[in-house]
Order: sequence, then C-alpha cells, then structure tokens
Amino acid sequence: MKRFYWVGYCEEDRLRATPQIARIINQHGALVNSNFFSDLATSFVIEVPADQIQALHTDLQQLIQLEDAQPLPSNGSYECTVLLNLSFARGSGNLKVEVPAVPG
Repeated sequence: MKRFYWVGYCEEDRLRATPQIARIINQHGALVNSNFFSDLATSFVIEVPADQIQALHTDLQQLIQLEDAQPLPSNGSYECTVLLNLSFARGSGNLKVEVPAVPG
C-alpha cells in the first residue's frame, strides 16, 4: 500500500461541496474517514486502487484546487491511501447547523 498526501482548497461552501467531493471519491475508491473542522477545513482518508488514482485526481480538480502531488501510479493491482486535507475559502470558523427539535 502506498500513501499519498494531497492538500487543496475549495471555493465552494463546505456544506455544498462535501457531497459532491464524496460522490467523486466513491466513483473511484472508498471514503474511509472524514473529519470536519467547522466550515474551514476537512480531512479525508481515501482508499483507491492504483489504476484509479489518476482519474480520482483529475475528477477532484474539476471541483477543488489541488497543490502539486507526487507522481501518481498509472497501473498496478495494489491499493493506495490518499490523505486529503482540504480548506474552504468561504469558511468563517463559525459553522452552526440547526438541528430540529425531536418530540418526545
């Protein structure tokens, strides 16, 4: 298993962009874990086959800006782990999600 560290930023709002990012990730691999830091940043742990990592990188760049990544494998039958740290340009650090009251 090979690890890749990607850093990027997104111009979209976190609540709007996160489902789109997750959809792209799940097309090419599996979203293993994610941690949210208010609306400022998110870290993703992604597992992806080596032959899908270039496609994942390309598709993610349609939505987010990624800093230069190390050379990506073009083929192989092994799994890769991608650690993606993503910052959101529109974040305020004050995210509040309203949760409706549940009767009972």
